[in-house]
Amino acid sequence: MGNEIIEMAKELGAKIQKSKEFLDFKSFKEKMDSDENLSNMRKEFNNIKENLNKEISQENSDKDKIKDLSNKLRDMYEKINDTKIVCDYEQAKKNLDLLVNNINNIINESAHGTFSESLLSSCNGSCSTCDGCC
Repeated sequence: MGNEIIEMAKELGAKIQKSKEFLDFKSFKEKMDSDENLSNMRKEFNNIKENLNKEISQENSDKDKIKDLSNKLRDMYEKINDTKIVCDYEQAKKNLDLLVNNINNIINESAHGTFSESLLSSCNGSCSTCDGCC
């Protein structure tokens, strides 16, 4: 019976990789990874971060320079995270994570004998109205 369950898990894994959630995640990740503008922003972010770390580690560090670099780093972080491609990627990642978490919860509850079919029908996919099913 154990081998049969393992085979079913492999089938489930294959179905997950064909799901809209996974395909969206993969697509947005590829777009994000190949976006030249985003890549340039990340390089700039890393340069600012490196300069900040160097300044912080100096014995006689310049507090004004640290503050300036910290502000630039925060601004660049926000600029990166506000791009449409990163927002789309983050939403796709949340959707995939929700799917996987729901699957894990079903498996865990089933393995402990506490799974109830009513949990599936009560979940609307939004954790803001959740009473603990996810």
